[in-house]
Amino acid sequence: MSPSAASHRKSGGHVGQRANRKHKRDDWLLAKPNTKKGLTDRQWARWEKVGLDPDFYARRETTVSEHLPWDHLDVGRSKQTLWTDYQQSLQQARDREIKNAEKAG
Repeated sequence: MSPSAASHRKSGGHVGQRANRKHKRDDWLLAKPNTKKGLTDRQWARWEKVGLDPDFYARRETTVSEHLPWDHLDVGRSKQTLWTDYQQSLQQARDREIKNAEKAG
């Protein structure tokens, strides 16, 4: 190994540089979330900068006829079956909320 290659390896070389770049990209994971939205202030500012509301995407109602980004994937079950499962899970969540409210009240 040449002396320059050895010193490059000792200093971390390309691996160290990649790790540093990755750390910079992932630093949002370490930021404290804003309890209001579950996003960091910096993440929230990015949404606002482009004029988007994250709640719209996270909480909006969808319909079975809506084309979704993963519709092209074949998971071995029809879209209608998956939709029915989804609706049942929503109903179960509502039922749990009602049951918990009755226990608390």
